[in-house]
Amino acid sequence: MRKNYTRTTEAARKPSAKDLAKQKRELRAVNVAVGVNFAIFLAKVATWGFTRSGALLAEALHSLADCVNQLLLRAGVNQSRRPATFQHPYGFHREKYIYALMSAVGVFCLGAGASVVHGIQSLLDPPALEHMGYSLAVLGISAFAEMCSLNVALGALRTGAKIEGQSLYKYLMSSNDPTTAAVLAEDAGAVAGLGIAGVASYMTYVTGDPVYDAVGSIAVGCLMGAVAVMLIRNNKKFLIGQAMRPEQHDAIIKHLKSDKMVLAVIDPKSEEIGDGVYRFKAEIQWSGDRVVNKYLGSLGRESLYGQIRNAACTSTGSNSTSPTTGTVDDETLRNAMDLAMMEFGRGVIRTVGEEIDRLECELRELCPGLYYVDLETDKGRTDKISGNLECIINAEEVQRKDVMGVDELDSGESFPGGSGRAAPAAGAA
Repeated sequence: MRKNYTRTTEAARKPSAKDLAKQKRELRAVNVAVGVNFAIFLAKVATWGFTRSGALLAEALHSLADCVNQLLLRAGVNQSRRPATFQHPYGFHREKYIYALMSAVGVFCLGAGASVVHGIQSLLDPPALEHMGYSLAVLGISAFAEMCSLNVALGALRTGAKIEGQSLYKYLMSSNDPTTAAVLAEDAGAVAGLGIAGVASYMTYVTGDPVYDAVGSIAVGCLMGAVAVMLIRNNKKFLIGQAMRPEQHDAIIKHLKSDKMVLAVIDPKSEEIGDGVYRFKAEIQWSGDRVVNKYLGSLGRESLYGQIRNAACTSTGSNSTSPTTGTVDDETLRNAMDLAMMEFGRGVIRTVGEEIDRLECELRELCPGLYYVDLETDKGRTDKISGNLECIINAEEVQRKDVMGVDELDSGESFPGGSGRAAPAAGAA
């Protein structure tokens, strides 16, 4: 049984068709953005070579920073798709955020910093600006190309939102697709930066005053810094780790609490370890009576009684019964009960394992992104849980009369995975 579960778990960790389609959309948005930004960078640098426009240079640095950023995003997406290893059992999902964080820091330090510094230098020592008409033409063409790239990123996000049944805004806020969202933010920042640079270049072209161009360079640098800070904060959130969305978490808890085998769900925790990839753990207090009844139902009570009788007849040999009365002596009975109860305990533990496997499979179906589920058996002493440990108890189940006809559950030691009802003494069987 355990081997079958292992295969099921490994299959659950493989990317689904939905995940592969999402990765394809991510890579397409990134690839388009890389191509557009690199072409724009070359055009801006060539035009800056004979216009000496500070705003245009700032925009060239902006395009270069975006290009490097998106190449790092692409590398991160590819690295995060590597399968799990022994040293990294939960995979490499977070690696894309490391690459994205490196990129955002580079944008902040190099792109934003260089643009602001060049703008300040232009204010202090205004350069002679020429051929500003070419600068305006390149900025206009660049704006059109950036809008096309922006439309590709928006299309990828709209497709993802439609698949998830969410609005575009909610999909963006839930960070289901942070790579494409980063491309969207960079493209939107690029369009805004081109607008700023275009206004600055036009004012310089009309008035002949290079101060406008220098101020435009500083403004573009500040915009790049703001986008970089936003990306840093977003990637920091994913690297630290965060819980799954509340509605998903609540649905999992509700499903567990509604299961007839479960009395309580204790200390549930969840974590998003990648784009829409989650890990969930909880301790389960089982209904011992129902677990035992399920095992006895699959085994058959008469079979258990037969095991006890057979053990009594074979445990100590021919001297185990009285020749006059045919009764079994106490030592033989104790040995027989030990053998029977050991088999009974093994059977109950197997049943608990089967229930854990069943619940884990059901939770994966309920939440397709739930790659890793860890359900542990609590010993059933929820009355002693205190402090910060979250305990979710189904009070109606705890108070109900058990299925064996006992008036109420007492507080004795429980069966394995039990309900809190004391196990009967061996002689009571």
